[in-house]
Amino acid sequence: MIKTQIKGHRKKLLSELEPEALFSVLSKSSAFPQESIDEMRKAKTCLQRIEQLLTFVEKGNSQVVDEFFLALKNVGYVDVVKLIDPSDLHSNAGEYKRT
Repeated sequence: MIKTQIKGHRKKLLSELEPEALFSVLSKSSAFPQESIDEMRKAKTCLQRIEQLLTFVEKGNSQVVDEFFLALKNVGYVDVVKLIDPSDLHSNAGEYKRT
């Protein structure tokens, strides 16, 4: 589900995400080997680094997706989290209905 949302919102993710903050968090995860992160960091532009990161996540297993999602939350990408995880939005729906 999250992989589908990443593909569907790729342009927005490419324009909003900052790779170094995410790499810093993801480098502590066993799902993201240091050599993979180092390879992504070699890309010339910020856009290319995020492109490589999103491709890695799309091709990865559920642990990769989960760790990426957690990293988004940890770095503070609240709007992106809501965009790519509709279940997160539904879990907060009650809060938005209260007045």
